[in-house]
Amino acid sequence: MPELIAPTTRLHAAWLAARDDWGRGATQHGSGLGEGDEVDSPEGFAAWVAGLHGGVLEDVRDTWLGRSRRYWIALP
Repeated sequence: MPELIAPTTRLHAAWLAARDDWGRGATQHGSGLGEGDEVDSPEGFAAWVAGLHGGVLEDVRDTWLGRSRRYWIALP
């Protein structure tokens, strides 16, 4: 059964594949990906993931759009 999980670097390759399905540079509403975010390298992706949730699933972040939580859907 699918479950909600905190964003994780473990899914880097899968996340890049999904991003490429949308098209590089395409707007992915709700993803938290900003124009200047570098996510192709493991280091850049790790920095972006850490900024999404601060390492805690229930962390509420203040963003330019307001307060938010980011979750990913993990499939078995």
